[in-house]
Amino acid sequence: MIIFNNSIFSQDWKKSLSKTKIKIKNKIKQEFKPLRIDFKINKINYNPLKNPNALNLSLNFFGDNPNPVGLSLSIIEVNLYVNDKHTSKFYNDKKIKIPKNGDFEFLKNAEINIIKAGKTLF
Repeated sequence: MIIFNNSIFSQDWKKSLSKTKIKIKNKIKQEFKPLRIDFKINKINYNPLKNPNALNLSLNFFGDNPNPVGLSLSIIEVNLYVNDKHTSKFYNDKKIKIPKNGDFEFLKNAEINIIKAGKTLF
């Protein structure tokens, strides 16, 4: 068993670890690209007899994962902006599987509070 009591040697592993972390981080940045996610509004529904203060949207989210690793998302937070003003926030709490090197798609229904959105926009 070899014991080093030299303070200079004991700091070398920290420098080496720090350099290795930077190399790994840079390699990941080179290899992994961001997901492309877009959406389309399929349907807008307003029923004042059911709820006069709610506007219901049916949204289709779709995208592409260019990475060699798939992932699974358990919750997604969506912030809706209209004319660069935050109008609503909603969540998708259904598990979404995104395949490696492939396209994905999921549907989400959202309800917008018309009074809150109106206060924000006007």
